[in-house]
Amino acid sequence: MLAGSPAAATGTEPDEPEHNVEELTESIQSFAEEQLDAHAAAVRAALEALESAKEQLDAAVASAREAQLGWERTPAIERGEMLHEAARRIRERTAELAELLHAADAQLYRAKRAGRNQVA
Repeated sequence: MLAGSPAAATGTEPDEPEHNVEELTESIQSFAEEQLDAHAAAVRAALEALESAKEQLDAAVASAREAQLGWERTPAIERGEMLHEAARRIRERTAELAELLHAADAQLYRAKRAGRNQVA
């Protein structure tokens, strides 16, 4: 016993710890395995989402390439008429488009102010 220790003052030895080293080691290992399993599941989910996004992107690119072939075969005058019609429709909905853009900008601004780099 060390002089000045609680055990020395009372003349008794301290109680044995409730858990031995082996039990604590097993508990820590079990906890670590649970955390790793949870992390692995999250990583698998993220990889699946990325694969799904890649498949969607590949499909969109294939669709755009296919549409491009049709666009190339469309006479220039018809393409010009389509573009003028698209511009007319955009002009008709300028106020609505401006509101949507403003709302998106505001959402990005609020997210940035809150310290997030992405918007849900």
